[in-house]
Amino acid sequence: MIAKTCPLVGECIEHRCTWWTHVIGSNPQTGAAVDEFGCAVAMLPMLMIETSRAAHSTAQQVSDANETQKQALRSAMMGRPSPELARLLGVQHV
Repeated sequence: MIAKTCPLVGECIEHRCTWWTHVIGSNPQTGAAVDEFGCAVAMLPMLMIETSRAAHSTAQQVSDANETQKQALRSAMMGRPSPELARLLGVQHV
């Protein structure tokens, strides 16, 4: 058996360590299911990748919502809905 080395205290003490944690989810690089106990310090790269992807997705959704709001404002100022807004609202564009 290969001894685990802890970057913080030397030899890994597993369940007695406060950094030992249970992670459930999916690996952002492979998509494989993850359900394991491990060192939080060792898992940081995987967790940082997932956090980055989630932040990017949120930023894109905010950008899309902002664009829809701009279109709605322009449409209201001109008295008719834009084609995109009409599609979102289910209104027939004339």
